[in-house]
Amino acid sequence: MSHKAHWHKNNGQKNLFIWDLNGTLEIGSELADAGAMNTFFSELGVERRVTPQEMIEAPSAWTDRIKKFAPAVRILDEYIDRLVKLRECRSIEYATEFPTAKEALETVKQHGDDNIVVSLLGAKCLDETLLKIGIKGHVDAAYSARDDFFGKQPKGSYMSFLKMIAEYKAHLITNHASNHCYVRKIMAGDNPEDIEAGKLVGAMTFQVGGRQDGNAGFYVDKPLDVVCTTYALIR
Repeated sequence: MSHKAHWHKNNGQKNLFIWDLNGTLEIGSELADAGAMNTFFSELGVERRVTPQEMIEAPSAWTDRIKKFAPAVRILDEYIDRLVKLRECRSIEYATEFPTAKEALETVKQHGDDNIVVSLLGAKCLDETLLKIGIKGHVDAAYSARDDFFGKQPKGSYMSFLKMIAEYKAHLITNHASNHCYVRKIMAGDNPEDIEAGKLVGAMTFQVGGRQDGNAGFYVDKPLDVVCTTYALIR
């Protein structure tokens, strides 16, 4: 998706661009996911190994992935916690910039607006990932939901879990916005829970990366499309 940009100053009224990290500003997630899953299977003595392509095609929930790749394994809460931690350890190793991410963030700053990142990575991992892919200097604030959130996983359906993620991300966004005066908010993410978080805070919503399962206002291929579309609409 391409758009001709019409850049202009915002006359003191700032817009807030809210970005998810993995799958939105950063790619390499499928490599980290496969590495985490294979280490987990090795620890359990399961012979099955998965490829990055299989992880791309698999469901996004760890519980569903275990059912798909090793249906005989009984799923325990501690297994999911272990997978999340294994995946986080590998995320920096494989992290690379999503094409146009830096350009998108730079353009927002040139326009006088703000960028924040809200991620489920731990705080240290989030900071190191932003630094590694070269975008930390273009982000005004980065918020981790990892440390607080995963100790409070609900018992129940996966949909309840996704709802809690959306609500927690919305909480972090609202806390940030309460200290500023933004004329509008723009949320960009690759997962449905990112889109739901954006809706909860009244943001324009963009699903990035080709997926169209988030009931977003817009579907785009890359981060720069988010910026170009937004400024074309509000010019």
